[in-house]
Amino acid sequence: MNNNINRPQREDQGVIKKPNVFYILAFFTALIMLAMYGLGEMDFDFKNEFKKMKQEIVDNINNDGSPVVGGYSNETTTTAAVEPATTQPVDPNATQKQQKALRLAYSYLKFSAYSKEGLKDRIMDFNITEDVAEYAVNNCGADWVEQARKKAEEYTKFKKWKRIDLQKQLENDKFEQDEINEALQYISSKVGLEE
Repeated sequence: MNNNINRPQREDQGVIKKPNVFYILAFFTALIMLAMYGLGEMDFDFKNEFKKMKQEIVDNINNDGSPVVGGYSNETTTTAAVEPATTQPVDPNATQKQQKALRLAYSYLKFSAYSKEGLKDRIMDFNITEDVAEYAVNNCGADWVEQARKKAEEYTKFKKWKRIDLQKQLENDKFEQDEINEALQYISSKVGLEE
């Protein structure tokens, strides 16, 4: 007869405690992030700037849904929004949708470089019609050649590029061919490109 049947067991007897999978994953994720940061693979400043950009885009609209004119709210209780990337004022004759689209264009251009078509796509992500987005990109005062140069600089800041690969990337960003040529010439003279 087995004497163990009636004998009460202690709670922890015979139980193998398994480590929580979440803690193991968190530990290894932290190790990987630290390793990437140490190798220069992660750019935490860029991520913080992107978060700021998203918040400032939201701040560009008053609590009542109307756009902020001239980069600042008309209400004293609303916090100041993004100053436009250009000194051009918002056209007072423009519709509210056009003003909102223009402010979005200013906000995006403040934090990164965009092609005309790329910026238009970003603005349209906010359920803005194509014609209103077109108004914004045509009236934001951006120099598209300069935007191509800035975008090329953004790419080459952290990585050495081959000329053909950077050209393809700028094409994917929807820059015009003459803008791409200017950007490639500019970057070649500044940091050099591998052939």
